[in-house]
Amino acid sequence: MSSPTDPNRATAHDLLRQAATTDFELVELREGDLAPGGSVHAVLRIDEDDVETSAFGLLFALGVLSFTDARPAGASELHYEPTDEWTVGDLVRHLSFERGHLHFHADYVRGRLVKTTIDVAPNGRVTLQTVNRGGSARRWLDLLRGQRVGGPVALVSDEFEARFQSNNGDPLLTLADWQALHPALHWRAGRSAVRLAETWSEAGGFPAEVQVALDAVDRLQGLRFVRAVAEHETPMPGQGRASVTDLMVWAEDALGNPVLVGVEAKVDEGFGPLVRDWLVAGQGRGSAENRARRLRRICADLDLDDRDDGIGELAYQLLHRSYAAVLTAIEERARRAVLLVHSFAASPEVPRSGWEELVGFAGALGVEGELVPGVPVSAGARDGVELWLLWVSTE
Repeated sequence: MSSPTDPNRATAHDLLRQAATTDFELVELREGDLAPGGSVHAVLRIDEDDVETSAFGLLFALGVLSFTDARPAGASELHYEPTDEWTVGDLVRHLSFERGHLHFHADYVRGRLVKTTIDVAPNGRVTLQTVNRGGSARRWLDLLRGQRVGGPVALVSDEFEARFQSNNGDPLLTLADWQALHPALHWRAGRSAVRLAETWSEAGGFPAEVQVALDAVDRLQGLRFVRAVAEHETPMPGQGRASVTDLMVWAEDALGNPVLVGVEAKVDEGFGPLVRDWLVAGQGRGSAENRARRLRRICADLDLDDRDDGIGELAYQLLHRSYAAVLTAIEERARRAVLLVHSFAASPEVPRSGWEELVGFAGALGVEGELVPGVPVSAGARDGVELWLLWVSTE
């Protein structure tokens, strides 16, 4: 909304009247505990013929309700004004048009923790997502539908596709869902598996620091998060276990072209054994030959020479995670793949575990220029797929 003297107030009222006369069906509403303050994923359906005349009003009304209901968090209290109102300008500033969809996203707005994302599709499907807002979104929808706050809402749609999934397609809606994918030894507070689940699920897509880093280069700018598979398995050449990427992300650029992002999370652990040590670790019958064949194939696909002495000094995990990202990109007909190392060091004083290994790997791939945290670097094309390396830190 706006002040009484604001000439845009009439427009705001028109948009609210538009929203009040828009009929919609609540297809689904799910509340989760992925984030400390809870999360909501709701799917609405408005008539396809009403999208052109109703979408902006619905977006504005949800913006008003979200902003009015929002409160400061931490340092944002310095900018919080209890009587502040949502304006038409606020809607425009947080609105984008992506592949025929109207997309709204607001994080912090003038000291208020808004954390609301809305997507309006041309067919009338409206997706509303909130993080750290408890069950507020349910109240907003009840108000828009003219129902009493707290009324029953329990519809679920078969069309629902969670933003985070397991390998078999099961939605990851709570931290318990993520935990079920890991051995008890790996799921400990403060460790990489937990930090990754908390950070990405709270963001509902790319965390802010990751989005900023991707936006640093034109070829990865403006990527739209589509979905992600945790503990994603990619078969490796020969016999043996698959490469298990912590999080494989499907994204799209502004033109709708697919981009794959393989995420490897680290706290203070490195990338495991070097290639030379991994080659001699297998003692079973045929194991050495199988590992040599696997290495040969991975190196060939990454345009590396497995006979080069320098290959033995590389971290084997970086080789097969890169191979997994490129192979998945090929399968999905994506022309770009990113190997993203997401570091969760406890403080700036803690050494960046794995950083030196990544620097050495970048050199072996022939990366031109210096690898810098927070800035993607191109490693050239592999089988028609641009391979990018990126290190991002979240304390």
